[in-house]
Amino acid sequence: MKEIAIAAAKEAGKILMDNFGKVESVDIKDFRELVSNVDVTTENKIIEVIKSEYPEHGILCEESEEQVTDSEYKWIIDPLDGTHNYIYGMPAFGTSIALEHNDEVVLGVLNIPYEDELYLAEKGRGAYLNGESVIVSRRPMQEALVLFDSRLDESHGAKAGKIEFLSVLVEEVFGLRMTGSSVRNLSLVASGRA
Repeated sequence: MKEIAIAAAKEAGKILMDNFGKVESVDIKDFRELVSNVDVTTENKIIEVIKSEYPEHGILCEESEEQVTDSEYKWIIDPLDGTHNYIYGMPAFGTSIALEHNDEVVLGVLNIPYEDELYLAEKGRGAYLNGESVIVSRRPMQEALVLFDSRLDESHGAKAGKIEFLSVLVEEVFGLRMTGSSVRNLSLVASGRA
């Protein structure tokens, strides 16, 4: 299953890079929530790769309905995290594929194709970037680069609380960044860079 997750993530990366700067259509899902034709194409490719080997497994995706099965396994997929960045031509985006076994996540793959970075984590076996072991940072908070990835508009509530929290946090750390991509943030944390 690890090989299939990696293969699916690499196929997704090819699609994302082949279409970067060439988005053909964008639809509005919700308030300030966009989805592009590339999101859908990438998701379909990932599902195709997984289902070619594991047709009985469940699938939970961002853009399509959940495929519920009786299997102990469920794949959780975000084909293009950082869609808004992608649409606007910012290179902070990627793909996330996780495998759940009996409601416990046991495998995760992140592909950051613009940076040619493929992350793999297996429960109890550590995390890897392009095959090399990575660990999280051990820096004290006052030397830490902290990543924040949440909206500051009222559509998700608590705008004032988030701004107050960030204004306190920024005084306690070296720096604070907002990338607009949870996948990119997670990869930077996993590799000890933030």
